[in-house]
Amino acid sequence: MAAPENPAPNPYLRRAALYAGMDGLLCRHTRFFGAAAQTNVLLAALLAPAARFALSRDARHFLGDIGGRLEGLNLSIARKIAAGRYRPQDLDHAMVDSEQSAVQSHIDQWRLTNAHRFGLIARELDALMNGRHICSLLGRVHAAAASYIGTLEEVRRRLGHPIAFVRQKDRVSVGCALIGRIRMHSGPVHR
Repeated sequence: MAAPENPAPNPYLRRAALYAGMDGLLCRHTRFFGAAAQTNVLLAALLAPAARFALSRDARHFLGDIGGRLEGLNLSIARKIAAGRYRPQDLDHAMVDSEQSAVQSHIDQWRLTNAHRFGLIARELDALMNGRHICSLLGRVHAAAASYIGTLEEVRRRLGHPIAFVRQKDRVSVGCALIGRIRMHSGPVHR
């Protein structure tokens, strides 16, 4: 009898490890990859088999698709940073802005081809980002999720309104706040 095959590795945990490794290599320049690792850890917990009811199949597909696309973009930029060929004035903000511009393109594409389905996905993601979903429950039992949720609460206070996933400015605010929290807890970034 053949040994059972190992299930496919969780792509979010794989990306979290990849981004954590990049953060270790590039933290002197940017903490973007630390924030990306945290985001993927949270997504892995939210999309684990036991919590799959938290998001629809369409939302899981959307997040998986955009995660794969962003991985390619982020790896390309990481190589440029390591080679000294990508050094904008505020690297953290430039990284967040670049990534969220790619997310916005993906959103716009889904809106054109799947308007109704994307409307449902956007409402689900808004609920996650605004604590009206399993995310708030997860924060009670998962320390990393609690920290992430605290950052989302801070962003909502600063914005003065709920976070809207479809608004690039809101997502950039979340990314920059995550990086700010990482920097605050680990010291300054040296350029």
